[in-house]
Amino acid sequence: MISAFPLVDARERRRRTLARMAADLVRRETYADQRTARPTLFALGYASCDIVILINDARALATQEAARAARVTQ
Repeated sequence: MISAFPLVDARERRRRTLARMAADLVRRETYADQRTARPTLFALGYASCDIVILINDARALATQEAARAARVTQ
């Protein structure tokens, strides 16, 4: 019997990494441009493969979080 737990763990790891990346991009205000987002994530020590795979999703999530924060402060 094959266990589904490794797949669940991988999905959870991806979700957590994506959320961390987005939060870091918002904190450093580098989510708007991939040319600044990528070096930011590299400098913070994210794995190269995670950056390549998740950068677009992280920037999209960061944009949503920044817009949500801007609405709250208005």
